[in-house]
Amino acid sequence: MVEQSPFSKNYEEAEIDPFSAPPAGYSLTQPQGKWPWEQPSRFVDIEEAFDFILSKLVQPQEKMDFLRLMDAGIPIETITRTITFSAFTKGIVNPDLAELLVVPVSLFLLTEARRAGITPKFNNNIELNMISNSDIMGLMEELNPERYKEYLSGEALREESDEEKEEEVTEKDMSFMGIEEEKDNE
Repeated sequence: MVEQSPFSKNYEEAEIDPFSAPPAGYSLTQPQGKWPWEQPSRFVDIEEAFDFILSKLVQPQEKMDFLRLMDAGIPIETITRTITFSAFTKGIVNPDLAELLVVPVSLFLLTEARRAGITPKFNNNIELNMISNSDIMGLMEELNPERYKEYLSGEALREESDEEKEEEVTEKDMSFMGIEEEKDNE
């Protein structure tokens, strides 16, 4: 008796024929142009594409849907990526234009959320404090011991404060009259 693998048991339990799916690379044997994204995109100008997407988003039902999603806690990034990917799959824009549309669509959604009194999430679960300061210092001690010693001695902090002081330039210093006064004083 031949012993069955766990995979074949799962197929039998689910009543799935593992060979009923097309083989890898099958799509490459089909005629080109079958899908909308294989055709030239409808828009190539970012402003025209954004106007088209905006015309869809301002429709009352669509607007209410995305406002409810943001109010429920769905991040703007998720909604934006869905909108731009959908525009690509429908042949409205090419992948490059879809990526360029992320910023204006995100800003539009953020503006609409604020107008509706919603404080939306913006990113998909990005933690800003991912690495603690003690972990950073441990890495610095191991990988860049000279800089670590500077931090311990306080030199790095003094260097940073000196750089900040140099960057603090008043308007008078940069004005034409400020330059003239310096020349007169010399």
